[in-house]
Amino acid sequence: MRMRLLFLSLFLLPNIVFADGTLYVAPATGSYQVGQVFNVKVLADSGGDPINAAEAELDFDPTGLAVLSLSTDGSIMSSWPTVPTYSNEDGTIQFSGWAEKKYTGPNGLLITITFKALRMYTANARLAAGAILAADGRESNIITSMKSGAFTIEAPPPLISQTQDSFPTTATTSDVAMQEIGPVQPDAPMLLEYPRTVNVGESIVLKGSADPNTPVTVYSERGDEATDSSHLMTAADGTFTFATDPQTLPGIYSIWAIEERGSMSSEPTRKIIIEVTSPGGLSETAQTAGALAEEVFPYLAVLVLAGLGAAYLMHKHAIERSRLNHLSDTLTHF
Repeated sequence: MRMRLLFLSLFLLPNIVFADGTLYVAPATGSYQVGQVFNVKVLADSGGDPINAAEAELDFDPTGLAVLSLSTDGSIMSSWPTVPTYSNEDGTIQFSGWAEKKYTGPNGLLITITFKALRMYTANARLAAGAILAADGRESNIITSMKSGAFTIEAPPPLISQTQDSFPTTATTSDVAMQEIGPVQPDAPMLLEYPRTVNVGESIVLKGSADPNTPVTVYSERGDEATDSSHLMTAADGTFTFATDPQTLPGIYSIWAIEERGSMSSEPTRKIIIEVTSPGGLSETAQTAGALAEEVFPYLAVLVLAGLGAAYLMHKHAIERSRLNHLSDTLTHF
């Protein structure tokens, strides 16, 4: 049974697709005040090829943002196998949709999210998972990147009061809703842009976002090998870029990041998976399938030859039996 399953898997490998589809949020950055309501759109870039379906899962920190509503007005999707839903308790948004008409372009609106800013914070809307299906009859997943968003939540404007002399005075800090006092664990950084695959000889390059001017440690490992770490400092806008040395070995790489702030560290980001392949060659999965084919095909050839031999012997036996029956009938007649 195992050999049969392995053989079938050789013919069920995903189709190789060369289109570049992208899921992204817009705006990707912005500054808002505590209590302010703002919209964020989730869009699809078809990469120049027609598409007819998309799905996504977004994560956000429910201590910094709250979803007020999700809208599909103006969406390129016309039906929803998974109706857009959200949880302000878990900090998640999910949906999947189909388009009645094929869409080609860079700004295909999927849904619109209405957020409310809850506290002073660098709040993220991170695309955790997604897919874009090409309208090629095979529904090939053409997504190659996902671009998330990071939003700065600032204090509300100070309260203004009037004295008896009508001179305006600024309210003290105690009059304004401020974030909690004391050390706060930094929020996990976001890995915004990264490739799904790279070739041997190329570097793995990814872009991320965390608090401005803050140390970030990026970890990477290949399979079960030892973990490497790189220490970076974010820019004034909170962005950072991580790049490995040119890769020398194919394989599956896991990468994640942690923000450091004094003696406190953030929770790690989710691990992203990047596959390093040989230039012009097959991926590790396809190479494994090829190796399996080399092992399985000789057995299949033996089985096929054995079947043909058995069929030939049965056919020959049937002919001999027919001849004997005919001879017997002839002798009986005489």
